[in-house]
Amino acid sequence: RLLRQLQAEVALGAGTLAALEDCAGAGLLADALQSDLAATRERVLSLLGLLSDAQAIARARAPLLRGSAEQRAYALEVIETQVDAELRALALPLLGDGPPDKWLRQLAAATPQRRIGMVARLAELIANADGQHPGWVRACAIYSAAMIGAPELAEAIRPLAASADPLLRETAQWALGQGSPHTTTPHNGSGAHAMLSRIEKVLILKTVAIFAETPDEVLADVAGLLHEAEAPAGSTIFRKGDSGTSMFIIIEGEVRVHDGDHTLNHLHTRDVFGEMALLDPEPRVASVTAVADTQLLRLDQEPFYELMDERNEVARGVIRVLTRHLRARVRDLGEARAQLGEAAITIRS
Repeated sequence: RLLRQLQAEVALGAGTLAALEDCAGAGLLADALQSDLAATRERVLSLLGLLSDAQAIARARAPLLRGSAEQRAYALEVIETQVDAELRALALPLLGDGPPDKWLRQLAAATPQRRIGMVARLAELIANADGQHPGWVRACAIYSAAMIGAPELAEAIRPLAASADPLLRETAQWALGQGSPHTTTPHNGSGAHAMLSRIEKVLILKTVAIFAETPDEVLADVAGLLHEAEAPAGSTIFRKGDSGTSMFIIIEGEVRVHDGDHTLNHLHTRDVFGEMALLDPEPRVASVTAVADTQLLRLDQEPFYELMDERNEVARGVIRVLTRHLRARVRDLGEARAQLGEAAITIRS
């Protein structure tokens, strides 16, 4: 039974490799398929641990999944020496580095795959007839269909406009209702604010340092918590001393961070402010005013706490960025002390 399960996982991985070949260049979808492939690799390694030397597989697991090229090469050598020939021939093509077509050729005897082109592959991923692909992959396939302008895929997308999955439903409705997506122009022709889809919000989050290392499928959950807001030029977003429970991301525009008339910073597109309020709801330490008409995404503390309980990747990202900020402030203090020391020596001399 374990061997049959391993064969099924390898076949699933081979199918994902074939989809990567057909959808080369579809950035967000390719990332989603790579994440799907990584999950398959983890399951393959778990099965190998049950079918062969568990300790050897355990030693190889972390380097294979998250190690450098050198560490991965060593881990593959461990598997080559500790796993019998039949299992090795089955699993190694799915675990190695290199272009998908190289491994598909090696897997052709055990699980042959066919190249069907991007449009046909998108239709296959959207329909998900075998139930193998998670909702995020399917949503990315819908997004890619809208990006390449493939009207023949509308029939595959249309049933998902009534899906029970909010992400699939919203993405399908967006793809069917709009001719082409827009990620950098937040106003439509009449000047009214055009709502962003959840995938567009994910694309924005991927450029924000606090979420840069968070998996895309987790960012989809974060995107579902974001609220869009507008701040006309000259308006105050919040004042020093206000209770802080929200973080803001600038979609487009410019804001000034200030303490009274003293300007502390100017922030622009994709910059973040108020992030400390997500973890520590203390009064704001500065005011923020819109310099130009500004479009914002607001993330509130309470739903973000709930998401961190469920997704520790998000908590790690926040901790990582706040630690960098703290180190930067420590460096600033060190440089200020050094400058003061030099000034004191100059005065005494």
